[in-house]
Amino acid sequence: MSQTESKPATVTGLIRLVSNLGQGQRQAVSGLAGSSKAYCIAQLYKTLQRHIFVVLSGDDEAETFVSDLRFFLDDGAVAHLPSTEVLPFELQSPHPEVSGARMRALSGLTEARPVITVTAAPNLLCRVMPKDAVILNTITITAGRTHQMERLIDDLAAAGYSRMSMVEERGEMSVRGGIIDIFSPGFDCPLRIEFFGDDVESIRPFDIVTQRSKGTLAEAQILPCRETIIEAGSRQDARARLIERADELGLERSSWETISNKLRDGAVISGMDALLPVIHERLDTLFDYINPAAIVALIDPDSIAAAFKRSSEETASAACRAHEKKAFFVRPESLYLDHAYALGRLRAIQGIDVEPLKSSGVEVIVKANNEIRREISLKRDAEFLLRPLADKIAEWTAEGRRIYLTAHNKGQAERTRELLDGYGIKTPSAFAASRELIGLKQSGTAITIGSLSSGFCLEGEGLVIVTEEEIFGERVKRRAATTRSLDAFLSQLQDLQPGDHIVHRLHGIGLYLELKRVSIDGIDGDFLLLEYRDGDKLYLPVWRLDLISKYHGVEGATPELDKLGGTGWAKTKKA
Repeated sequence: MSQTESKPATVTGLIRLVSNLGQGQRQAVSGLAGSSKAYCIAQLYKTLQRHIFVVLSGDDEAETFVSDLRFFLDDGAVAHLPSTEVLPFELQSPHPEVSGARMRALSGLTEARPVITVTAAPNLLCRVMPKDAVILNTITITAGRTHQMERLIDDLAAAGYSRMSMVEERGEMSVRGGIIDIFSPGFDCPLRIEFFGDDVESIRPFDIVTQRSKGTLAEAQILPCRETIIEAGSRQDARARLIERADELGLERSSWETISNKLRDGAVISGMDALLPVIHERLDTLFDYINPAAIVALIDPDSIAAAFKRSSEETASAACRAHEKKAFFVRPESLYLDHAYALGRLRAIQGIDVEPLKSSGVEVIVKANNEIRREISLKRDAEFLLRPLADKIAEWTAEGRRIYLTAHNKGQAERTRELLDGYGIKTPSAFAASRELIGLKQSGTAITIGSLSSGFCLEGEGLVIVTEEEIFGERVKRRAATTRSLDAFLSQLQDLQPGDHIVHRLHGIGLYLELKRVSIDGIDGDFLLLEYRDGDKLYLPVWRLDLISKYHGVEGATPELDKLGGTGWAKTKKA
């Protein structure tokens, strides 16, 4: 049910309307453009202190929205639930960073602490691991208390962690004597848990390169690292569900037997996310995770509906392809929701519909900064390049507005200050924190360090934000280096022989021993076996080949191997 009350032209008025919405009522709002949408959601969050669930049409839009929200709010207030980036029914696993981000978002939805969760529409069509499984498989470790070390190792394995010689990626753990290293999705760096017997002596975050600790923690919550957790007591049931579905599809035993054996042994299966309905007897939807008191914000509802439809069509096509290839795939309805049903569920939750065009709801008057950029770009005289901006700032100042100019870093902020000073515009010596923009009422001009997708002038609120790009033009973006495939690696380093020296970006100089296909903690894959000082071994997955290069040194000289986990390589890089 949509509210169509009087039309306040301020964000404050909109918040008042939203706070009075009843269950199932929705408020339409138009006029918001660019990053002013994120500003509005941030204001809602700060004022009402409630869970907010934001849905956009696609992943790119969601990522931009998350970045804008983090300009206005602390990072801990915002969670991004990304797509797995895996096609429907494909037996491929998401990147560990993606799995980690998803687990952080799902865990945040189970907590009482309010958070803004942002996701792309197609994610709402995908069933996810049961909410209870997230809670039950979250491990709390407290310094100074007893926690049986062997039990913790078993619990971590059950929560999806792979045991490695050293941790490099989220979802990995390493055990050495009375020390357990864990890289949990909930932390920016790995944790080192030190035991004395079964007592937890300390919990220390540490740098993955230097291995040096970065302080101590009194307590740590270790989240499960993936959504597919095979509990020992449910393995037989999972195998039964697999075989039942294989019989439905009329598949030959050879097409599913390997998966069945791994389910029996509790081993990790590549692409387990496509097997969620097999592994878990019951799955939840994101609607089961959304707090009953949450506000659901739909950014351009028509685009969301179109994205739902496209996603459902892609799922149907993927099912047809899998059927034609006689490959195993789960029942589509067991993993994906009907798009019309999902849209109906969304529209039945209280919240706001942010419409791109003027609607029957409230209208917030927002102006873009296109005119400023256009006028600056037309200036030919460098001495008066920023005159259009200076004139506009003078006009806004006379109107008593709060004016903020963004800069990506301190150097650019200093440059902007110097340029403005040439036009007689003074700014505070201390740069403003972007997170202070919400609720700050003092008029004047200030520079804040941060990145925002676009600026805006919010009529009725007295707030103006002008981004660095709107003043100086788009920054030149350097293309990120892409991960090399195994074929490209072998082509480039075809002369690499066992015993040749290589350089690992994190661990330094080592020996290449061989390329082999092995199973590590139930994961089958191609690995490069590397050797370091004192015979320490490192298995490097081929998808991390971007981390190494062939060593080129003085001809005839044999380099000294670095110590795996030592500090020598870090010192060498700094020298």
